[in-house]
Amino acid sequence: MEVPMIEKGPLLGFTDVHFSFASRKILKGLTFSLLPGDIASLRGPNGSGKTTLLKLAAGRLQPKQGRIARVGDVCYVPTKLDFHETLTIDEEIRYLSSVGSLTEVNLRRSVEQWGLEYDLTTEIGDLSTGQRQRFALAIASSWNP
Repeated sequence: MEVPMIEKGPLLGFTDVHFSFASRKILKGLTFSLLPGDIASLRGPNGSGKTTLLKLAAGRLQPKQGRIARVGDVCYVPTKLDFHETLTIDEEIRYLSSVGSLTEVNLRRSVEQWGLEYDLTTEIGDLSTGQRQRFALAIASSWNP
């Protein structure tokens, strides 16, 4: 069944999505859609494909078969956040923009949108858990696949 993308349709839709790592099938024929205002829960045992599904939704992985439709940006933030603890927010921004596909302009704009621009001289290790998560979300939302 094709997920309809009507004018006020799904924000995220999976149609017959298949994904595997080597010969291990992770997702088989997954079809669903999330509409504006929907709330979803993703549950399952370890190794059942939850993280893979989230990475597919964010465009970090591509399905082996099927179609994924997104309206707007979908971000993926891992559960384990690896930052350079002794770098400041400003230094981490400069580091990230120097080693990958993230641009400093996008990172700074995103950090401001997530409300972290107030003190860029704060060391990552001094951020609260919530601030670290917001910083990770700022980084994820500045990434362009």
